[in-house]
Amino acid sequence: MPKRKRKDLTQSKHQVVVQSLLKRPIHGESSQLRKDLSTHLSRVLTSTLIRILRRPERTTQDHCTSLRDHSWRVCPSSETTSEVERCSCHKLSSPPESLKKAVNYLTPFMEAEKAAAGGDASEISYNGTVVLATVKGDVHDIGKNIVGVVLGCNNYKVIDMGVMCSCQSIIDTCIREKADVVGLSGLITPSLDEMVFNAKQFSKAGFKIPLLIGGATTSKMHTAVKIEPYYNGQSLYVLDASRSVVVVQKLLDPNNQQEYINDTKAEYEDLRKEYYDSQKDKSFISLAKANSKKLKTDWTSLRIIKPSFLGKKVMKNYDLKSLVDWIDWDPFFQTW
Repeated sequence: MPKRKRKDLTQSKHQVVVQSLLKRPIHGESSQLRKDLSTHLSRVLTSTLIRILRRPERTTQDHCTSLRDHSWRVCPSSETTSEVERCSCHKLSSPPESLKKAVNYLTPFMEAEKAAAGGDASEISYNGTVVLATVKGDVHDIGKNIVGVVLGCNNYKVIDMGVMCSCQSIIDTCIREKADVVGLSGLITPSLDEMVFNAKQFSKAGFKIPLLIGGATTSKMHTAVKIEPYYNGQSLYVLDASRSVVVVQKLLDPNNQQEYINDTKAEYEDLRKEYYDSQKDKSFISLAKANSKKLKTDWTSLRIIKPSFLGKKVMKNYDLKSLVDWIDWDPFFQTW
């Protein structure tokens, strides 16, 4: 009976540690992360280290993704990265850092485990190599950072090139690192055209590796219509970071790769047909006719009333309540 109680107590302590590991990366807490990882390793003797890391990582990633998506919905019309960065939750950069610290702490244990199993600890066997880059002209990297951590925790070698990456530097890195997959990220609208340019250049360079497309302004329709037809390999739109692992696994699985690519091609072909069919319903007029319909103004016949004063007027001790009736609340309600 006492033994059973001790076993139950051990299991209870283990559950507390697991829950702690789940919460700390979500909230960006890393001060006690190493202690929790050590305790976790001492409790779970039969699990491999990589499995221990993946178990909390999935739940963490789902939560991080939901936080990021919410922050983007707050200001969906932003044209510049800086505007969205100011609106985003300031903690969004913390979860990837916490997860990176977890990976760094567990790496020596992974190498020791591999050496104990008869492998070469100096040569880590990865599931594949993925090059990630934010395209030229864009500095957004929150989502890309999370993708890198997720893939890294699932035993993929991730080469994160950072932001403002030129097309040629991405090509050179993919060749040098012998990449299996390349991923492009961007947030502002001009990045869409930059991604199309990159896809064309990748084809000229002879690339046929899968091309992943992600970012707030990207979409499956844009990828199908503007990118996929110009790339020799398969380009895929990835909705959010939590789906990146599944997509990469399917693309690099020799048993299911071709079937997945064929299904994606068929889906994108349907999207293109849908898009071009919708364009047929639009009727366009000539430029000359459009110019003839421009707005005509006659300022001589318009009586413009001069304001009671020009310039700046300071109003002291003014009751702000009198302004309430003049406030347009629609933008506020649309946002929240």
